[in-house]
Amino acid sequence: MKKFYSIIGVLVFGVMSTFAQSFTEDFEASNPMVGGYDNTTFVSSTNGLTWTLNSCRYDANAAFNIEGRSVMLRAEYGNVQSPVITDGLRQLSFMQHRSWSNTDDRTFTVVITDETTKTTQQFDFTRAGTDASAETFVIDGLTIDGDFSFVITNTTPSVPITIDNITWLGPNVIYENFENVDKVNTGYHDASFAATDGSTWNYTKSRSGEQNGTNALMMNSGWGQAQSSVIEGGVSSIVFTAQQVWTSNSQDRLIKVRVMDAAGSTILKNYDLTYNSVAQAPIVPETYIVDVTGVTVDCKVFIINTSPASHELLLDDLYITKNSGTPTSIDNMKPTGDIIVRTVKDGIAVDGLSACSMVAIFDITGRCITKQLVNNAHAMIPVNSKGLHIVHVNEGGNTTVKKVVLQ
Repeated sequence: MKKFYSIIGVLVFGVMSTFAQSFTEDFEASNPMVGGYDNTTFVSSTNGLTWTLNSCRYDANAAFNIEGRSVMLRAEYGNVQSPVITDGLRQLSFMQHRSWSNTDDRTFTVVITDETTKTTQQFDFTRAGTDASAETFVIDGLTIDGDFSFVITNTTPSVPITIDNITWLGPNVIYENFENVDKVNTGYHDASFAATDGSTWNYTKSRSGEQNGTNALMMNSGWGQAQSSVIEGGVSSIVFTAQQVWTSNSQDRLIKVRVMDAAGSTILKNYDLTYNSVAQAPIVPETYIVDVTGVTVDCKVFIINTSPASHELLLDDLYITKNSGTPTSIDNMKPTGDIIVRTVKDGIAVDGLSACSMVAIFDITGRCITKQLVNNAHAMIPVNSKGLHIVHVNEGGNTTVKKVVLQ
């Protein structure tokens, strides 16, 4: 699915502090020429960085786009160039589509530069031109610890290609998309699978499902769950999307997020979340952001569907930020508790508040959209605008800042 959030840090009045090291570029703010190729730059609406498009175009025909707005790269040399990015690189992924229906094989290249050592790594890809689907390509095993940049180039001689949803992970982020969950066994079952990071994860009372066209984990009601491998040194945040499966079952879905010890026997942290059910289509995924405090030992993460019978849930796009041993606060921003921010239909929900909390929501320009004084543990704040939003929670003079993107 589209990666519509980034746990990349705190944007405060135009200053970015990166502490979780996971980014996505979805090209929704890109501005190449329509009907012809040109060279241009744009400022991303999802990460605030400036990107360069060389010999690229936009075509409004949905058949030439992957999700929402995509970028078409000209034959032979059209490319997408990232800015210099900080904090290291462990994994880079992107989606590719053949664009035109011409059946020539598509070839494309990714060149990654370590800006500290000025060394480069080149990765060459070939894909059958008869394949009209969008596919995600993942480059794993990268070991860059400092600044880096990358360029994705179409080297196909005669036809363009389409690129979308570039995602990159720093050293402290684990990402799981559940693509390797068994797709043959269509009944709910218990099994293990090869996770995106190369480790082995487990699931119980679950099966493969589909969320927005890509594989997800469908967790049965009554404790269907996903279980991570052992995460060394603890975790500091957990981000994932959840979505109801059927509209015929109207009760809200219940989700438990548990951080357990390495043996999986002792609960270190427990978070009870709610998915607000909808009675009719469209069903959209909700994003949950759980700020974990005080877990610095080896552990496992469990995501559990505790809903009543016949209330299945789809789980996808799980990001776990490992505890780096350094504070995630900047200046006077100090974590005061486990604040949970999630997207809901037509707004943003904030859980884990203390009495007399001030919640303010800003857009990417720093403009305050709304501000509310909240006197209970939960706030549901209507927001009409789309894109990146910054949520400030002030409790007794201490400010916690979260970042979320509304579709």
